Amino acid sequence: REPAAAERMAVVPVALAWPVGCWQVVGGRASGGVLVRTGLDLRSPEHPDGRLSHGAYVRELEMAGDRVRYRLLHGQGPADGWVSLSAGGRSLLER
Repeated sequence: REPAAAERMAVVPVALAWPVGCWQVVGGRASGGVLVRTGLDLRSPEHPDGRLSHGAYVRELEMAGDRVRYRLLHGQGPADGWVSLSAGGRSLLER
């Protein structure tokens, strides 16, 4: 007997299915999302496309200290930009 298609498929947890270097946005729920800036500097302009939504997934393109330049994989917000990993002692992004 040949196994059914469902039996042949490997089950991979969602967390493992995302590529290495990906982050989930865990902050910004109460504030309408995580603040995105156009540059690395905390004084650079806010992104014109708004904030990164809570629950979004991003791919890390570059990291500098507590700042990550990202590309949006899933969710709503700017397609790319710079965000902080934490603010006020709270995590904004988690692997």
